[in-house]
Amino acid sequence: MLVHVEQRAIRNLAPLALDIDQEATLLEGRNAQGKTSFLESLYLLATTRSFRARDPRDAISFGEKEAYVK
Repeated sequence: MLVHVEQRAIRNLAPLALDIDQEATLLEGRNAQGKTSFLESLYLLATTRSFRARDPRDAISFGEKEAYVK
């Protein structure tokens, strides 16, 4: 079960450390605010693949050499 997520340099997201509520978690925000990028980071963590790009390196923020999700 996912209880905590940390990520840095994934697409347009600011660095993030988040505890996940075990009852329910809701992502809310306007268009282009990072909801899909956050889900992509979880998908990368689970599968080492991106559902948005062929190469997972394409999920790294522009100008960054590396990213992480844990």
